[in-house]
Amino acid sequence: MAAKRPTLKVAALLTFEAQFLDLSGIDLFGMLDKRYIEIGLPQPLVDIAMDVDIYYIGHDGADQDGKTALRSLTAQAAIKAEVSTMAAEVQPGAIDILMIPGPPPQLKLPPSTLDFVRAHNDHGTTILTVCTGCNVAAQAGIFDGRNASGPRALVPQLRKDYSKVIWDDSRRYVQDVKWIEGRPHEIWSSGGVTNGLEMIAAYIREKYPGPLSEAVCAMADVGEKGEFYDSSVSVDTAWWLGQILRAFFFGKRGSR
Repeated sequence: MAAKRPTLKVAALLTFEAQFLDLSGIDLFGMLDKRYIEIGLPQPLVDIAMDVDIYYIGHDGADQDGKTALRSLTAQAAIKAEVSTMAAEVQPGAIDILMIPGPPPQLKLPPSTLDFVRAHNDHGTTILTVCTGCNVAAQAGIFDGRNASGPRALVPQLRKDYSKVIWDDSRRYVQDVKWIEGRPHEIWSSGGVTNGLEMIAAYIREKYPGPLSEAVCAMADVGEKGEFYDSSVSVDTAWWLGQILRAFFFGKRGSR
């Protein structure tokens, strides 16, 4: 009998409003869980499935007055943030992965939230940022001197705002590992929105190789785009300019 794996503990930090699609990648971790796999899948896959605990962390004050706070998502959705950044179960050493889905790009976070992110980075918690979640990590300073990715269209501004970061706009996601005192301090960052799904697919394939991770990626139909973008930044920029011009003329036509 194979040795039982320890429970994988994943937490998503919801900083005010977050992009719904950015957060969706956390479901890939949920799909590794035995409670998901055992619903109709063959027994050999059930036998190697994992135990996964997922936490949704609200901004400071999520647990005020003992109430569960709702954190806003895009598309007029919301999700329960059942723990705050002060909760014992999500402190450094208590979770394996801290995922940061993208908030509004201009959002400036309070020191307490940035301290929470820094503490996890200092401890060696694996940190995954999706889309504008890179702004949270950059504000906390944990990207300084390291390779990182963000929304491709925003990278020029990110280079200005956070010049100590080595921004890479050629990749859908970037893995950066820094070894400190013999321990890996690992940060994965992704470009816009569904690139977070590609990043997490790559992550679970690296960390949990074998039929379980492949089955999850196949069921979710993710992980096939590849690490590098298919087009250059200049081609993407030209495409966006083309859409802006089209929108201008559409607007003119509609106003007649």
